[in-house]
Amino acid sequence: MVKLLKFKGEWCGPCKVLAPTINEVVSEVNDIQYQEVDVDKEPMLAIQHKIKSLPTVIIEKDGKEVSRIIGVQSKNHYITTIKSHL
Repeated sequence: MVKLLKFKGEWCGPCKVLAPTINEVVSEVNDIQYQEVDVDKEPMLAIQHKIKSLPTVIIEKDGKEVSRIIGVQSKNHYITTIKSHL
């Protein structure tokens, strides 16, 4: 199973810009699990994943990180990266 984790903060401008893109990605790519993590509400999860910048999107396969995308990228970049791990 491929899992997409998006780390964000309510105060983070780029995170707000990324939100509609990630929503489109999640609706277009089948067979992925999606979890949004607010670093202020779940700081231990952010520490566990060594989050240093927001937004950060981590792609996990079988519970292990296989890709990390920092900052805002194009929808196509997220889709291509996810599909390479399906």
